Amino acid sequence: IRNNPLQELEPKHFEHLTKLEELDLESTLLKVIPDRVFLFTPNLKFLKLASNQLNMVPTEALHVLDHLKTLDLSGNPIEVVHQEAFRGMRLLVTLYMDRMSHLTTIEDYAFGDLIHLEELHCSYNFRLSEIEPYAFVKRSTKQKVSLAQLFLRQNDLKKIPQTLLDWNQGLEMHLRDNPLNCDCHSAWMINTKLKNDFQSHAKCATPADLDGIALSQLKGPELSCGYELSDIVLIVCGVIMGLLLLVLIISFLFWRRNYRGYAKPHFYKVNKNVNDIDYTGGDDGF
Repeated sequence: IRNNPLQELEPKHFEHLTKLEELDLESTLLKVIPDRVFLFTPNLKFLKLASNQLNMVPTEALHVLDHLKTLDLSGNPIEVVHQEAFRGMRLLVTLYMDRMSHLTTIEDYAFGDLIHLEELHCSYNFRLSEIEPYAFVKRSTKQKVSLAQLFLRQNDLKKIPQTLLDWNQGLEMHLRDNPLNCDCHSAWMINTKLKNDFQSHAKCATPADLDGIALSQLKGPELSCGYELSDIVLIVCGVIMGLLLLVLIISFLFWRRNYRGYAKPHFYKVNKNVNDIDYTGGDDGF
């Protein structure tokens, strides 16, 4: 059906296609995928929704596709992949999210339900600047997705969180042409052994003295963070508290010294005879 200006779908379009396994809806001007549209196609294994006008992952429509193996959402104007966006799609193996010019963020738990996902193609998304640390974690069990291939070419990623995946030699990652910020948060990547030598193609953009240098050319001690804003705030608060404490101590010492040297006014003295009271103020008088 690709390249036909359908613009919209209804469940009745598929009610007699219960054995359908492949459906190509690329470039059909779809803006919305109705929640129950795939109710009559539970055996779908391949679904292509690329190059449409979807502004969000159609979670409710997709979660009934228990047998789906491959999903292509490339080329849609999705800005954020929200938490649990692929809820219920446990058998999905391959996911394409390339050339999404509006995509900026992938939130925590976004891919957590894709427990059998092997390949994620998420490249050429020039505004994608953040993949949150727990994007591949299932919220309820805290289990991580075990990927075999992760394609992140030509995005706007400045860092890859160490907690993102369980990094091992069975995983292949591609990071070419991302403006990596090579500081202490990136140091873990230098000695991490994966299936491919991703460090040779992943290059620093910042700081300026490391611009254009591949991770494979660096050593851990070269990457530092200096003081972060939170550290500076703690230091300033500590200094202020110290100064306040010092002022209190000095004030107390001055008060104590003055208190010891203070003589109460001697307005009168009491003689042995309580009736004889001298109001002269003592021997010195007034």
